[in-house]
Amino acid sequence: MTGVDLQGAELMYTFDLSDIRCVACNNDIVPAGDGQCNIFACADCARNYQKVLGVPFFGDYEEEDLLGLIEIAANVGNRDRFGITPSVVEEWEALLLAYDRATDKDAFLKKVPPEKASVFLNRYGEWSEVSHLTRDISLAGLKVLDVGAGLGFDSHRLSLLGADVTALEFSPLLAESGLKNFPHIRWVGGFSHCLPFKNASFDAVFCNAALHHMRNVPAAIFEMLRVLRPNGVLITTCDSFRPSETGDDLELEIFDKDPAVLLGVNEGIPRFSDFISTLERQSEILDVEVLTHILYDAPDIGTITHLKQWNLRKDGPMLAKRSGSIAMRVRLKDVWPEPARLQTNGVLSAQEYVSWMSSASNAVSKLAPMMPRKYVDLPFPGDQGSKFELLNGWRRPQKYQHARTAYRRGRWFMRRPSEHSIVAFDLSLPLGGSSGVEAVKVMLNGAAVGTYPVSSKNWVSAQVDIATVPSGDVLSIELEAIGGGTAVEEAAFVVRNRRLVSGTSEFDAGVGSRNFQNSTVYAVVPVFNRLHFTHECIRYLKEQTYGPLQIIIADGGSTDGTQEIIRSEFPDVTVLTPSDAELWWSGSVAMGVDYVLRHSGSIDDYVLMMNNDTQFPPDYVEKLVETSEFHDAAVGGLIVDSRDATRVLDAGEYIDWATYTFSVRHSINDGERFCDDVDVLPGRGSLIPLRMIRAVGNIDADMLPHYLADYEFFCRLKEQGFRLGVTYETQILAHIEETGIVPTNGSSSFRAIWHEVFSRRSMSNFGDHWRFVARHAPDEYRNRIRFRLVKRVVADFTLRTPARWFFFPLYVLLTLPWKILAVVKGQKRTFSRFAAAIRRDGADVVCQPKLIPGIIRLPVYLAMAPGPLKREHIEEQGLIADELLQRGILRHTRCHEWYALNTINFGGEAANTELGQLRRRAWNPVTKIGRTVSWYLATRKTRVAE
Repeated sequence: MTGVDLQGAELMYTFDLSDIRCVACNNDIVPAGDGQCNIFACADCARNYQKVLGVPFFGDYEEEDLLGLIEIAANVGNRDRFGITPSVVEEWEALLLAYDRATDKDAFLKKVPPEKASVFLNRYGEWSEVSHLTRDISLAGLKVLDVGAGLGFDSHRLSLLGADVTALEFSPLLAESGLKNFPHIRWVGGFSHCLPFKNASFDAVFCNAALHHMRNVPAAIFEMLRVLRPNGVLITTCDSFRPSETGDDLELEIFDKDPAVLLGVNEGIPRFSDFISTLERQSEILDVEVLTHILYDAPDIGTITHLKQWNLRKDGPMLAKRSGSIAMRVRLKDVWPEPARLQTNGVLSAQEYVSWMSSASNAVSKLAPMMPRKYVDLPFPGDQGSKFELLNGWRRPQKYQHARTAYRRGRWFMRRPSEHSIVAFDLSLPLGGSSGVEAVKVMLNGAAVGTYPVSSKNWVSAQVDIATVPSGDVLSIELEAIGGGTAVEEAAFVVRNRRLVSGTSEFDAGVGSRNFQNSTVYAVVPVFNRLHFTHECIRYLKEQTYGPLQIIIADGGSTDGTQEIIRSEFPDVTVLTPSDAELWWSGSVAMGVDYVLRHSGSIDDYVLMMNNDTQFPPDYVEKLVETSEFHDAAVGGLIVDSRDATRVLDAGEYIDWATYTFSVRHSINDGERFCDDVDVLPGRGSLIPLRMIRAVGNIDADMLPHYLADYEFFCRLKEQGFRLGVTYETQILAHIEETGIVPTNGSSSFRAIWHEVFSRRSMSNFGDHWRFVARHAPDEYRNRIRFRLVKRVVADFTLRTPARWFFFPLYVLLTLPWKILAVVKGQKRTFSRFAAAIRRDGADVVCQPKLIPGIIRLPVYLAMAPGPLKREHIEEQGLIADELLQRGILRHTRCHEWYALNTINFGGEAANTELGQLRRRAWNPVTKIGRTVSWYLATRKTRVAE
């Protein structure tokens, strides 16, 4: 390919209006104004359109575009410095073509220039998709539209192929650069969901890696098909997709770690249905080719990473349940039958927008008051998060967390209240993270108003004076990181406690009211005898680096002299004793907490629940306080076995109400420092801010005297919206051999089962669980759990005691009919699915043995189904495996050296072709058995290796 001669091209040209329409009424556009072709008007509704930075712009920005316009304005300093020119495109084109033809691609990659290496394979993916989809199309002399043209990279590639290219772009700055560098291309400003072109204007429409940036994918595809001439082709490439039935949470989860999105690049992951809904509606006039370059969790294969063609009718339901990247080639067989879309809700012309871009601050101050009401005064830190907040730099809020992490910058849109003149908030860095942010610059409507140094050691209070903003106006507050790397963790900072205050005196009062360095930690240690453990626990507490720390021994009625000895040896330790009866764990802790509630004089004090049979490092309390203050949470430490400190006993505790099971996490990920998704914390070594206890009340010793009382207490905290978490930066060693009665599963005596079910020291105490469920189980599960509790007790006494010899045969007789009925129902469902697959796929259903009911699978497989094939089997028939994969005739199996047929229907001449011979070879029952056994053994080896 050779470059285009640009020497004679001029920036000013006579703009061709013959195919342009008015996006307001769909009528013709004519020149207007001074005859310089800078202004255009609708011949019918008289609406005017203008050139913006030299490019005719048709249509207005809508409310949903405003955030993107703020990002464009923020980068106005990059104007004329984008660096995409014809020589750059042609250099890339030559490099990609050479790589495609290279026999040793790994060696070629090592020679790729460093400035291109990081994006080379992505560029090649786009190049290969376009090359494949245009393999039998000559673009020479064709009128081609490039939608989402950006700086003109793909537009120039199309022009190199001889096409007469029109480039459509949303951003005035990108279109201006494109016109300057590629003046041989016709540049038009406009919108993909309302194209400013008449029906049947183009021979081909291209959209490369752009659909997933558009906010209305079905409308964009509709419009691109509308402007095609009959027999014209639409080609889209390199767009991510997700399952059709998924909600927005999947997209938010993925983009929460995407630096580009967090910096405002409005990228999306459309549902598969967004790509095909328009195609299905007009399927009679369309020939559709659907390909994937990546497909996750493909049936029987796993992830596919090569370009593969699919049958939309047959494979569409499967694709709709998966995610990957999609490319399409759609041929329009007839005139598009539906009317053009019109724009009715524009709010800002491109000309006016560009007039504001003398500076970023000026543009932001103009755009902020126009923000849609739904994006103004969003709750902070919020509960769910949204795509809008991600685009403004805010990562998703963590459940029960009262702070929010931003990447490089975070932005709020707020309405100025009449009664407040200051917006205040606190700044810090993530605990134990790798953030290199040194300070945070604060801007009001794009103008800097302050800079605050930040660290992970403390919170810094910041304020923005908004008195100059008229009451009722919408303003923008932007927090911009100074320093830091490019990775999400390297440029992160944390913001909390955003609030409106009336003046600086109120702000200063709020700042001074919280002094965590002087917060007292009250260590409440419940004890009953075991004096040696209590001695050791006090010693560990006295070695703590944190102060002030007050130790409270809550004695439940020890008989080994604990009270007298501790008071004598440790006069500064408070020893509490019950007034009458002995206390279990709950009563002792409640007695200690009651003491703290009466004697604490600060809202910032803490209670540390600590069992005496534990060991912990000197900085244990300091780490807990630091983590609790940072995350505004009740926190526990990592619990390990005192006999083997590498064995994790508790890294987080969870309750599954659906099954009523209590699960414990026993491992942590590399680099993980804090876990905040736990449901409860243990009473062993957990720190709780005293204000949380005042909000929800003390341990309920009357309801749960021993086990489950800590779970019940922390359930109340979580139900009140308080955050629970476990820090992995410190640990506590537990003597688990000192625990109470642990439930067993095997047979036992009546006496042992009685103690297991009803003893106060038993973790399985029936009454405790009944009361715990009554208070905290969700309504939809409560009765089901109660039934399960009763069923467990009955089963324990009838099937685990000597009475099992009588009850077990009776149990088998009672349950046998239900088991038989379940098998019959299961087979009925299996055959129903098989019948549906036959109706959908016809004879091709035998290519998917897993769809055949198990009861008849073996005879059907041997008699009718094609077996697995290796590459040499395919090549012996004169066929190429990779080509058959792309055509959808073959598929990889889980063992990638083996293949399977996707279809046995090759057309009427199949019997006389190589494909027919391949089908017969795959079906041959004699050789099929041996190949199947070999495939099975290879698959087992693959699974073991994985």
